[in-house]
Amino acid sequence: MFALTQCTTWCHTFEVNLASLIISSLSLIAVVIIGYRSIRLGERSTKASEDSAKASEVAAKATEESAISSSRAAEATERSVVASERAAALASQDAQIRRIEAVLDVVLNMREIFNEQITQHQQPGHPPFTPGMHDPEALARLALMRKLEARIVPFGDRFNNTTSTHLLTTSYLWSTIHLEGSIDEMKMFLKETANPSE
Repeated sequence: MFALTQCTTWCHTFEVNLASLIISSLSLIAVVIIGYRSIRLGERSTKASEDSAKASEVAAKATEESAISSSRAAEATERSVVASERAAALASQDAQIRRIEAVLDVVLNMREIFNEQITQHQQPGHPPFTPGMHDPEALARLALMRKLEARIVPFGDRFNNTTSTHLLTTSYLWSTIHLEGSIDEMKMFLKETANPSE
């Protein structure tokens, strides 16, 4: 009877221990599974963070490159604007020089025709040659006067009433003083236009 009791007690203890062992094993397995899954989730989260950091780095680099490109484009645009302004200034200067040269051509023609007429008609011991109002010489002078008058219009007040160039447009009774004075005015005007910084 004692042996049966001992056996029953032992079996009961064994069952309790076995159940406890099974429960402990199952708990351990559950802890291991949960830990493994937590580690895997942590790894995935870490990888996602790394990928996000890399993406942010790439985006920052792209933004920096875009800013550099924009800066270079702005500099290129500025250089283009400066070059365009210089080209426009040079074109304007060249156009002004051509207009002055056109006036100078007329004055030189006036000087040439004046010299020819003096040479052909001046007689020793007589006053300087003065063509009659309707003589061919006077008409030739009038044609050049009108041409000169038209050529100086774009310059506004540059050739006012006191300049030799203007005086050549008011009368066909020219003089060496006014002709040479006008040539000097044209030369000075050309110099000022060609070298504005001087």
